[in-house]
Amino acid sequence: MKKNFYGSLCSLFYDLDKPAAPKNEVDFYLSFAKQNYKILEPMCGSGRVLLNFAKLNFDIEGFDISAEMLSRCKQALLKTGNNNKLMQASFKTYNSLHKFDYVFIASSSICLLTKDDELLQALKLIYELLKKGGIFVFGIETLQDMLKIKKEPQIRQACKDKSMVKLTIDKPIFKEVNVVSYLSRYKLFENGKLIETQEEDFFIKYHNPHEFDILLSELGFKILHKYSDYNLAVFKGHEDMCLYVLTK
Repeated sequence: MKKNFYGSLCSLFYDLDKPAAPKNEVDFYLSFAKQNYKILEPMCGSGRVLLNFAKLNFDIEGFDISAEMLSRCKQALLKTGNNNKLMQASFKTYNSLHKFDYVFIASSSICLLTKDDELLQALKLIYELLKKGGIFVFGIETLQDMLKIKKEPQIRQACKDKSMVKLTIDKPIFKEVNVVSYLSRYKLFENGKLIETQEEDFFIKYHNPHEFDILLSELGFKILHKYSDYNLAVFKGHEDMCLYVLTK
């Protein structure tokens, strides 16, 4: 069983359950882009946000550690007639010959980096990849959100035609400080018959925004804005999510 891997059934469920990002989320990330920008989306997954940039002919690239997610992103790009550069890579292995005007990580995915050294490595890489004056946008789940975690197991399902993926999430396990583990079981059914089962253990780290502010400052980032939602509500310190808009 792998940690935060996004295998084939997880990727399938993700696409069936969330085929498109909410409009206000997409509009939020698009609002920082200009047509002449070179744009990068780390942890791009199946391309729920990236595809919207590609359709508008932005010069955007993406990378992700999951081969299954990237495969779905590539297939979706081809259907739109686009062939944007995608790379299977982690923050440890990604490299680029050029720098970017705009980098964003969507859907608080940065919280999947639960080890301090992983997070630090990611932030340092993004700082190096940004042009002077470039923009970096991402969100974190806060400790306030952690207090609202559902303690009981959850069951969800997503269907298409005669296929159905059933997801069972066990009772969350609180690991090291501010890290929660969600053991997830995916079952694929075709015409009502069980075809395949996969398990993944998802770890998420919840953050103290004040401590995150200090870390970003130490790395050289300048905080331009902090929002609590995609509609640009100002973050006041007690909301579930903090969206950062930074510059170098």
